[in-house]
Amino acid sequence: MATPGWYGKLAMLGDFAHRRLPLGFINACDAWLSQGVAASRASLGSAWLDNYLTAPLWCFAWSPRIVDEQWWFGVLMPSVDAVGRYFPLVVAFSTEHAPTEPNALAQWAQWYDSAGACALQTLQGQATLDEFESALAAVGTPSTPVPADSAPPQAFTSELQFHLTQGAWPQGAATVVLRSFTARLQGHSIWWVQGDSETPPLVTVMRGLPTANRFVALFQGAL
Repeated sequence: MATPGWYGKLAMLGDFAHRRLPLGFINACDAWLSQGVAASRASLGSAWLDNYLTAPLWCFAWSPRIVDEQWWFGVLMPSVDAVGRYFPLVVAFSTEHAPTEPNALAQWAQWYDSAGACALQTLQGQATLDEFESALAAVGTPSTPVPADSAPPQAFTSELQFHLTQGAWPQGAATVVLRSFTARLQGHSIWWVQGDSETPPLVTVMRGLPTANRFVALFQGAL
């Protein structure tokens, strides 16, 4: 079982760091996140830090042609390094195929929960890099059987967004994600957040990644 990789800032380290992710993914994330963080700072001004620190943890799935020809799955959350510089943390892994079997979704939902918990644990005062690495190794990555059919990817040209009823996670989000996966949406990304009393559960499917001018919405849980 493989161990997920990660990139970004960790509270126990003094600068950017990464493990087990290819350079192409790191470069794509760095450029995208840097532009988005800069744009959100410019837009929010003095309110930026409060918005950043209260941003939700987002789950994502990036289809082929977002970064490369692989599917990328992971979580994104606001983070900070040991000297107080703010930048997100990404935990991710890639596969050739997306899950298309309904009975696999429970395993994938559990992976997102566990990966998110690993990421959030790094913000605890006594957290260490070794503990983070050990936790990720224990989480591993979910299995992805090769789909039975070999139909070519279908085109998808519009953006979708779903407001889920409270308590519908993960079944509600998983249903939407499965439909998107089975359509093999090349060049699209899928985002979802569990939500809380102030932020409703939400799933968004969009072409490409969120643009820099949407990072304010990303940090506010309303992508």
